[in-house]
Amino acid sequence: MAFLYRWWVQASEQERTRMKDLVKKGQLHFVNAGWCMSDEASMYYEDFIDQMTVGLRWLKETFNYVPSVAWHIDPFGHHSSSASLFSQMGFNSFFFARIDYQDKEKRMNEKSLEMVWRPYQYDS
Repeated sequence: MAFLYRWWVQASEQERTRMKDLVKKGQLHFVNAGWCMSDEASMYYEDFIDQMTVGLRWLKETFNYVPSVAWHIDPFGHHSSSASLFSQMGFNSFFFARIDYQDKEKRMNEKSLEMVWRPYQYDS
C-alpha cells in the first residue's frame, strides 16, 4: 500500500477517478492491504497490527474497499499468529508463495497443497 499511496499522491485527478471506477466496478481488487509486508516468521505483533491498520484504513477511506484475501509474497517461514491475526481482521483466505521443498513435494504427492489452517484463537 505504501507504494500505491506514493503513486496516488502524484496521480492526476483523472487517474484517481479512473482507478476508483475500476475498484467500484470490481475490475481491480487488493490483497492483504498492509502498508508493507511484515516479517511473518518472527513478527512483532504491534508492528504487524499497526502496519495492517494503516494500509486497511487508507484503502477504506480512499476506495471504500475492504480486502478479504491475505497474502505474503515471499515469507521466510510462517507463524500461526499471522493466520490467526488475519482471520481476526476479517480475511477469509491466506496465500503464501514460499514453502519448504520437502513439504511442497509431500503435499503435491498427496494432492494436499490447499489446506485449511485453523490457528488457535485466543478468547478475549
